[in-house]
Amino acid sequence: MKYAGSGRRGRTVTARPTRTRRLRSAGLEEEKAPGSTLMEFPTQRPRTSQSVIIGAAFAGQEDAVRAVAGLAALGIPRDALHAGAREQHVAEEFARAAQIAADVLPEDPLGRFGTAHSEGRARRAADRGGVIGAAAGVLAGFLVSLTPAQAVVPVAPPLQRLGDVLLFFVVGLFIGTTLGSALAPQPTSHAAFRLVDAVSEGALVLVVTALAASADEIRTVMEANGGRYVTSVPA
Repeated sequence: MKYAGSGRRGRTVTARPTRTRRLRSAGLEEEKAPGSTLMEFPTQRPRTSQSVIIGAAFAGQEDAVRAVAGLAALGIPRDALHAGAREQHVAEEFARAAQIAADVLPEDPLGRFGTAHSEGRARRAADRGGVIGAAAGVLAGFLVSLTPAQAVVPVAPPLQRLGDVLLFFVVGLFIGTTLGSALAPQPTSHAAFRLVDAVSEGALVLVVTALAASADEIRTVMEANGGRYVTSVPA
C-alpha cells in the first residue's frame, strides 16, 4: 500500500509498504502487510545426525542399572541399550535388572552394532588394496621390461620380461595390502581395547546406539554413574 503526500517544498513523498519478519522453527518466511509483495524463503530442514556406538565398563550391576535409568531419562529407548559381560549368565542377570538385551560380544563389545569398523570391512579393504597394488605392479613391471633398464632381475634374457613382471607383481601386492589395511577403518576391537580388557577382568559393559548429537549427554550420564573407558565409534 502506498501513501502519497506533500512535503515542505511541494515534493511528493511516497511511503513504501511496511513489512514485518518473523522466524519460524520450520524455516524463514516473511509476513506481508496488505497490498505488499510476499517474498518466500525455502524451508530449512535440520540435517540428519550420524549415528554412533558408545560403550562403557561398570564395576558393579548397581552402577550399570543406574546408568540405564539415566539414559532412559534422556529419551534413549531400551532397545538401543545392550548389556555384556565375560560370562553370559552375568550379562543376562544385568539385562533382566535393567530390562535391556544381553547381546554384547565380550571379545568385541562394539562390533555387533555397526558396519563402519567391522572386521569384515577391514579385511575387504586389505584385499582390495592387494588387488590394486598387484595390478599396478604387473603394469609397472611390463613397462620397465620395455626400457633399457629391463635387467632388474638377473635371469636368462628370454625370461627377462617375465622376471620383471613377477617382481613388480609381488612388490605391488605387498604395498597395496599394507596400505589397504592401514587406511581402512580399524576394527572396533582395536578402538575399544580398554573395554575388552575390562570385560576380561569381570566388568559389565553397557553399549548404546544413538545419534551423534546426544553423544556428549550419554557420556556424561555414563561417567556420572561410574562408567569407565567410555568409547565411541561411528555406527
